Amino acid sequence: MLRKPLKQRLKNFVEAKGLEDLDAPLKMARLKSWCKDINASQTKIVFDYVFVEEYEFSEYAPDTFEALVKSFTTYKAGNMQ
Repeated sequence: MLRKPLKQRLKNFVEAKGLEDLDAPLKMARLKSWCKDINASQTKIVFDYVFVEEYEFSEYAPDTFEALVKSFTTYKAGNMQ
């Protein structure tokens, strides 16, 4: 069975924030855990997430979604804040 390339199977959740939210670290930890759990239980779709703060988005304004995912790494491995 041929598997689709990762780019075609990858689904990203985008959490966008305009104001600082005290619950954001807890929400992102839960989303990270959910992605890990769902990815361990199946291989058809790969789930991931990206956290985007409005002021950073305005400042860096990535040209593509791929650039956004690579640039915004808050709450990723080693960057849990």
